[in-house]
This record gives sequence, C-alpha cells and structure tokens, in this order.
Amino acid sequence: HKLDLVLYSWILRGSQRREIIKVMNDLKIPAQIFHEAQQHNPKITRNSVSDVLRSFQGKNIARCLNPEEKKGRLYQLTANGQMLRNELLNTAVLPGQGYKLEITE
Repeated sequence: HKLDLVLYSWILRGSQRREIIKVMNDLKIPAQIFHEAQQHNPKITRNSVSDVLRSFQGKNIARCLNPEEKKGRLYQLTANGQMLRNELLNTAVLPGQGYKLEITE
C-alpha cells in the first residue's frame, strides 16, 4: 500500500478536510465529527462536515457503515483513509515551517 500523493495533497489543501480526517479515529456519527473538528477550526459547519464526508466516500477515504439510516449514520476511515490520516498526524506542521513529506520508493 503506497500513500496516494494526489489525495494527500487534496486533503492538505483543505483546512476543513484536514481537521475532519484528524478527528476520525474511530466509528463516529457526523455530529461527533462536527463537534470535535469545530474545536480546531471554528469555521466548520454541520453542512461542511456532510459535504466532506460525502467527498471522502467518493474518494475511498471513508465509508458509511449504515447508509440506510437517515440519522445516526456511522462513518469510519477506509485503510486508505487511515494511511492518509497517519501521514497527516506524523507530519504535523508548525506555523512557518512548511510541509515535510518524505516519499519512499
């Protein structure tokens, strides 16, 4: 399994995407994801969480385990999403430092 640099770059470019993937460490419903991510980025709205989750599903970063439910849908990262999240957490950036990305072949 190799890190998908296109997806990784896409996550890095979106401050909301970054915060949302960071808090997805377990099975969670959108309300939990919203409350946790909002502590790091107050601009995050419930709608933006839904939009990001939808795009994460489309890009095989996360999956919904009970899509037939209207409320209380459970989301979790795929193996691909887990790898992207780990890379993001391992390359935490201090302001002004830029991104450190080691590409290993």
